[in-house]
Amino acid sequence: MTEELKKNYKKLGVINEKQEKRVLALESKATQLVISYVFYQGIIFICISQSSTLRCDNWWLPFSLSLFPAIIFFITFQSTITKYLRTRYQHDMNLLEREVLHCQICMGRSHAVDIECLDKEKVHPFGSTQQLLKPDSSKLFRRKAYVHLVFVVLLAFTAVILARCRNILCDNNF
Repeated sequence: MTEELKKNYKKLGVINEKQEKRVLALESKATQLVISYVFYQGIIFICISQSSTLRCDNWWLPFSLSLFPAIIFFITFQSTITKYLRTRYQHDMNLLEREVLHCQICMGRSHAVDIECLDKEKVHPFGSTQQLLKPDSSKLFRRKAYVHLVFVVLLAFTAVILARCRNILCDNNF
């Protein structure tokens, strides 16, 4: 029984390493998407503000050049962030499962409960492991709040850029 637990413990370790790499890759992808998007919108904005050939009746051209990439960005960003949150949650769950296996291995070696294995706040020595297998809800909330904050800021940035695409050409007071 202990050998099977150790085998499962090692398997979860390998899975966790792969998930960590995937989480980092998704974080990188999201960061690169945001940087590329802001850079692209900045280039469009600078080109519009420096252009002397665009007139107010052609405001839809720069607006479209800004809007279509924004739509594509938000779809891609939403997909990447959804994958990130799901993978991060699965990673957290695997870490908890691995901790439970570690406790079971420790308890299998000796009948005394190893203090390292059990965190008194997380599980009672005779309680179910189901209580232990719940990720930290405050961490989950902070991750989701951060993602929503970034999304709202980028949405506001997009709204400002789109509004300025029209106003910069039609307002002489810029």
